[in-house]
Amino acid sequence: MRIRGCVSTDTGIGRGACTDAAVLKVANSSRYGRIAFAVLCDGDEESYGAGKASAIVAERMAEWFQDELPEILQDTELELMHADALMRGARMLTEVLKTDDIRAGFSSRMFALAQEKIRMRLQEITDELNTRITGFGRLHHMYPRTAMTCLLLMGREYLIMRIGPTRAYLTTEEGRSVRMPKEDGSARIFGQEGVRPVFVQGRVEKEAGVLLYSDGFIRKQDPDRLRKLFHKYTRYSERRLDDALRKLTRFVRKQGEREDAFAVFLSCVC
Repeated sequence: MRIRGCVSTDTGIGRGACTDAAVLKVANSSRYGRIAFAVLCDGDEESYGAGKASAIVAERMAEWFQDELPEILQDTELELMHADALMRGARMLTEVLKTDDIRAGFSSRMFALAQEKIRMRLQEITDELNTRITGFGRLHHMYPRTAMTCLLLMGREYLIMRIGPTRAYLTTEEGRSVRMPKEDGSARIFGQEGVRPVFVQGRVEKEAGVLLYSDGFIRKQDPDRLRKLFHKYTRYSERRLDDALRKLTRFVRKQGEREDAFAVFLSCVC
């Protein structure tokens, strides 16, 4: 699977400080293929210190991807290999197993088990981050708050985690629709009590795109116009993707948008 991506960051007009943050990382693995990770933090413009909260979250999530995810994948693979070895040993007396049959389901089982471990760890990191952000706020007499949406793409499997309202569009292969992960009414964000991540998982189609965005980037956009553009974007080179996002940002500026306009776009072609 080919993965292309780019990040567009545009600070709001007439603002003293940026309140949003974004991260995009794509890793190459000889065993798992390309793995992509994107984070979009949308700071609450009404809360003092929102930019610091966004930076704290984005940096910590980037550290998790770089330092912890490889260990999770390796441990998960070892567990499955050990389980398969025991299973083969138990069946050898009664039947002959085909190696191709074993390999066929290994990848999907591995990603499924890895996602379970990833969810548990990200829940722990959510609690850790919220403690850091609220502690920073008390220390500096401010109330930093930020929402976050992150995307992990492994093979053709994706996992989206959000804190606060969803800030992600997923496109279909045919380009007929743009859909958002289902909302559950939760609006709590980092810096508030009772923050809990919401997870959405699924499988990308042969040609699909994912957009993570801040409110400033999407608020003035025309959904029908985006729907048509996304279908073309999945085939763009990274340079053309970068130009396309910048054009969309200039469009919302012309429409009067003054807030930070951040966006991350990933295209997946299998």
